[in-house]
Amino acid sequence: MKINKLLYALCVAPLLLTAVRAQDSLTAVILSPRLGESISAASRQRFGLFRAVDGFEKATVYLLNRSTFVVSIESVSPAGISSQHLVPYGPGIIFMMAEKVNHYEELEAGSYQMGSDPAVLQTRGGEKIGIGDIGRVARTENGPSESRAQQATASDFIHFAPSVGTPSPAESYSLGIGCGVSSFNPDLGGITSLLRSIESKFADQGYSIHTEDSPPSLTTLVWFDLHVPITSSWSGRLEVGKSTDGDNADCEVVALSVIYTFDIDSRVVSPYIGVGPVNCRFSLHQTLRYGDRISPVDSVGGYDLLDNLNLGGSASHAGIVWSAGALLYASQQKQFIVDASIKFIQLPLFQLHSPTGETADLRLGGATFGVTLRLGL
Repeated sequence: MKINKLLYALCVAPLLLTAVRAQDSLTAVILSPRLGESISAASRQRFGLFRAVDGFEKATVYLLNRSTFVVSIESVSPAGISSQHLVPYGPGIIFMMAEKVNHYEELEAGSYQMGSDPAVLQTRGGEKIGIGDIGRVARTENGPSESRAQQATASDFIHFAPSVGTPSPAESYSLGIGCGVSSFNPDLGGITSLLRSIESKFADQGYSIHTEDSPPSLTTLVWFDLHVPITSSWSGRLEVGKSTDGDNADCEVVALSVIYTFDIDSRVVSPYIGVGPVNCRFSLHQTLRYGDRISPVDSVGGYDLLDNLNLGGSASHAGIVWSAGALLYASQQKQFIVDASIKFIQLPLFQLHSPTGETADLRLGGATFGVTLRLGL
């Protein structure tokens, strides 16, 4: 197959160069009134055309001998060197590009399916050209022109534009399940301040207390998620997280976020932001044994509530989760995705009450940094 394509390129390229110089067997074609006679860099950016071409400046579409489409692409290298390339395209790709431009906003909104309103091209002289007007050679299903065009223009298929009866790449690859880990260190310092308040109350009564305890802590959350595409840029994400190595504390998180992914014309990375409701359930379970660390003021003794102090209980809190991150595609088909993100869980203050009447505010929200591996379905 590679040898056939190479021979085809070697045979066709001289013909194309001769035709362009002669200008007598080429017909300039306008894909859409929205583009004009040539496709500018601004139009290319707006409609997502020729994404694989670096330094794109301008492109002009020609019909060669009413059988093959040829696109003249002008580009500029980072060094400022201008170049022009002739690339043969199959009619299926050209007409799909034209239909994409004609219905771009509807495609982006997810309200249009490719093939519903086939495009009709127009020459500079005003002649209308439908896909049925193209010569039989170009329409040959397994011909070298079609296979070469498919190879050269895979990036021109837009991920939010399904053909009638065909799943879109977004539906095929973005929908996925993932799992990952992230750090999570909410501020539980209020527990320490609460314990010091309790100890101070007894110290004021004459007891001598030796402090050795450490407050509960959380460090790691394991996440599982389901990512569902809505449009090309918007998606929904359901996430479930659970702590795995907390010290006398547990945390369970359920979040439902709306994600907006930025289109930066890259095949390997897509940054995103997200926001949504979150519900967190925290549990504390710690027993502090003061019996071995307290000296009574007299021989009667009696440490009352400070002999063994139990910190325990659980509570659920609703809040907001903010997220930002980047999707890194481990494969060209975007089936394997690495999601590096930071989330900020915003929760109301949680008030902790002691048996002796003291209170402390706990800030159970906080930032999480982590990585999720997602498999597209």
